[in-house]
Amino acid sequence: MDAHRRFIARTIVAALRTVLVPALLLAACPAGGGGADLGDAGRGAHGSLTITTYGTGNEGHLITFPDLTTMSIDCANGDITTVSHFHSDHCGSSCESSAQHHRNNTRPGDILYDKDGVIVQCVAANSKVIGEEAVYLSCEDTSDENRESMALLITYGGFDYLTAGDLTTRREEWMGDALRALGVNVDVLKVSHHGSRSSSSAEYLQAIRPEYAVVCGSASSPHLETLDNLKYAEVKTIYYARDYENGEGYPVHRANGDITITTDGYTYSFSGRDFRHDSFHVDDSVGSPTPTPMPGPTPVPDKLVQVTTNGTDLAAGNTLVVKAAVMPILKWKFDAYAVLLGPAGVYSIRFGNSLVPGVEPIARKVFLFGEYDGTLLQMKVPPGVAGRYRVILGLADEGARVTGVGSAFELDEQYLTVTD
Repeated sequence: MDAHRRFIARTIVAALRTVLVPALLLAACPAGGGGADLGDAGRGAHGSLTITTYGTGNEGHLITFPDLTTMSIDCANGDITTVSHFHSDHCGSSCESSAQHHRNNTRPGDILYDKDGVIVQCVAANSKVIGEEAVYLSCEDTSDENRESMALLITYGGFDYLTAGDLTTRREEWMGDALRALGVNVDVLKVSHHGSRSSSSAEYLQAIRPEYAVVCGSASSPHLETLDNLKYAEVKTIYYARDYENGEGYPVHRANGDITITTDGYTYSFSGRDFRHDSFHVDDSVGSPTPTPMPGPTPVPDKLVQVTTNGTDLAAGNTLVVKAAVMPILKWKFDAYAVLLGPAGVYSIRFGNSLVPGVEPIARKVFLFGEYDGTLLQMKVPPGVAGRYRVILGLADEGARVTGVGSAFELDEQYLTVTD
């Protein structure tokens, strides 16, 4: 299958996920429960939720719900027990576990807890993500236990916490695409695989856009590549539960011990043995906590790219106008793609008010010193092309092989309906 066909296939899958995954999520939730984004529902109505990450050698977390029931993740003791995968440093071994929930009995989409406005949901397991059919994998059936890790999304009001064991890059990226389609805005990310370079790609972090991150466990120190990706994704502070070697020049806070996150669904805070950083508004862009050992990255707009059309409902004979706005991107050169997808097929927008079949960049090797704001396309809508259309503006690394929307490090899209 050539690159164009792969792009079309994955773009169609992503479009279907936008419709089907939220429907599957809602179907999985009891009436009145809600999905991954609860909006104002349950915010602060029942008290505080805390998530404690232990500063021990083995990775462990303890969730304390508003009713004081507890849930453990990996090496901890809770009323409800979970294990992300079958490795000893996560307290799962020999493909057997005494935990109530693990990767082989919990499916993506399953809800592990739903009470007092708090939802804990499995969003990945055994190389499948929410919205996909679950599979069973014994230890003998996989060559990499890490990549089969179970991921959990903990939601309370507008607060979202994501933890995924030692999940590896490709699976994280699939999960990131699914969560972005659901509109999930991650407030706090537990960095997978202790900060190893085998996880936490720039593409994944751009998809989930965490505000803060926590690194724990002693299997490895966070690699510089991972720290670079977190910094580029505008993570404000990276909290270390242990005294790792790397960190100089990055927005790191060395807690060197247990880290507790407390939230009422509106705001959240971080605290430890000798620090407390608060209060941060959920899903908001806020400044670095005070005090911090070093300043956070300079605040930038949430979106580096934006695509707009002159309307969401157009008829044959009307003029379609597609505009783009791109903020300065000085880190590297990139290729830009502007794609129109719908019943008439897949077309790339070219400067000069034209469309070409397939997927081709509108510009190559771009190094943007200043903001771009201009018109990409202005043309009359022909008859006989009625239906629902998707306009995608994506930026990919220079020369990158584009195989779908996941290939973009920045992406925006707009929908419109055409009638005859």
